[in-house]
This record gives sequence, C-alpha cells and structure tokens, in this order.
Amino acid sequence: MPENKTIYPNDNQLSLEANGLLSAMLNIPERDYHTAEELCMFSECDSLKTIRTALAELKDKEYIICVDGKYAVNKLRIPSMKFV
Repeated sequence: MPENKTIYPNDNQLSLEANGLLSAMLNIPERDYHTAEELCMFSECDSLKTIRTALAELKDKEYIICVDGKYAVNKLRIPSMKFV
C-alpha cells in the first residue's frame, strides 16, 4: 500500500496565513478547486478577509490560479515543494 505524503510549501517569503492556506489546499483530498468561502470553513478562527488576503498573496506569487471564482493549486509549482 503506498505511503501518504504531506506536501509543504518551501518558501520563506510567504506569510504564515498564505503558507498555512497553501498547505491545506495541497493536502485536501476531496477536490482541487475551492471558493474562498469554502476555504474559510476549514478554519473557524480565520475571517473571510484573512482567507482572501492569503489567496491574493498566493495568486500574486503564482502558487494558485483562479478560474471563475474558484482557486486551485498551480501544480507546476509542486516539484519545488517539500514532501514529508
């Protein structure tokens, strides 16, 4: 049986919010695309404003893409990340 690995961003230039959100997006098994509102449900401690700020940072740094209001990890960036 294959071992499940967790993917972590390997970029010290990301804010903690963006780093945590990207880690969550990389390791959510249900599906690839999420709205900001759906991502906000994963962390009751963070506001929608915090999630949107992190999404904007990740989009600016090309870690995610946005299509019709749904966000997905830019899979071309995954090889530069850590697998644990």
